[in-house]
Amino acid sequence: MNESTIEILKLVASFLTPLIVLILGIAINRKLEIAKTALSKEKDWQNWWASEFLRVCRDYNSCITDIVVGLYQWAQIQEEKLPGWEDEAEKKLNSVRQAMRELQRLEWEIQNYARFAHNHGGAVLENADNLFGGDRFVSDVS
Repeated sequence: MNESTIEILKLVASFLTPLIVLILGIAINRKLEIAKTALSKEKDWQNWWASEFLRVCRDYNSCITDIVVGLYQWAQIQEEKLPGWEDEAEKKLNSVRQAMRELQRLEWEIQNYARFAHNHGGAVLENADNLFGGDRFVSDVS
């Protein structure tokens, strides 16, 4: 090899090195953008899921409060036996029954959302079931 060939190879290498770096940079940038987009979509999904799950859990908690307080008030009405207590007790018991039906709907929603909670979904369902002993509580009052 003569010196002119070596000079040509140096020139080609000096031209190709930035070109190869540019091509690799573009390829890496595309891969990163695709990964970033996928991650952004996953994050949006998780945020939506978390807010909906929190809403259902809040409604579930509120419904349980309505049931417990309603049963306490129903027992008080029956104990006091003030004028018109029968109608008031029946209305209170009907509202408790209605809250229990709503609780069943919310339990269904919690189960659906918990299927996407891979780490703690099972514990959420177990705690929800243990709160009132599962179906036993619902069937005893209704």
